[in-house]
Amino acid sequence: MTLAACGPVTDGKEVIVLPEEKDTSVVAELLAGTTNLYIKMNSPTNDVDIHLCKTTNAYTLEDTKNDQSHVGCKQSQCAVGFSCTHAEAGSGYDVAGASMAFSGDNVGTNHGNSGVFDPEWINVTGTLEYNMVLDVHSYTGVGTATVEFSYDGITPCPDRHTNKASPLCQNCADYPLYVHQGCPSGTTPRCDGTHNVVCV
Repeated sequence: MTLAACGPVTDGKEVIVLPEEKDTSVVAELLAGTTNLYIKMNSPTNDVDIHLCKTTNAYTLEDTKNDQSHVGCKQSQCAVGFSCTHAEAGSGYDVAGASMAFSGDNVGTNHGNSGVFDPEWINVTGTLEYNMVLDVHSYTGVGTATVEFSYDGITPCPDRHTNKASPLCQNCADYPLYVHQGCPSGTTPRCDGTHNVVCV
């Protein structure tokens, strides 16, 4: 998935299935120009880690399909998250021209071995100067991780990206104008930050 809605997104959500322990899955590619991004990952019964990594030729959306390593992206590109350059809970991390904060690895907040893990989150204040990849990694257990996200928009809103995985980026309100059928009469487009549009 590529976050591609140019306007604000307040309720983006993606459920990631992690069928094997030590499995890594890409959640989204974050495009350069994405502004004021908040990401929260919740997997209450498994130790699942979140990583934000620089997109390079060595690490793209397809790169982690079968990656069984402890960290989905190469450590040299892993900017924020467990076992990354900025792995500790904190704020003011300067990454991609923006200021980032990280909750820290929340395995230690297991509520006294109750089997419930608190969410991990990354907050980006400012505008990304280059594309980044968000992934989740199952450190222990199998199951799902729910990733929620919001951001203020993508500026400037590009017509095309050189990365072939990236779709056209348009304002949600323009959906009926650039898609063949648009929304049926009496409904309006609802965007969640991906190229999927729902008419409600």
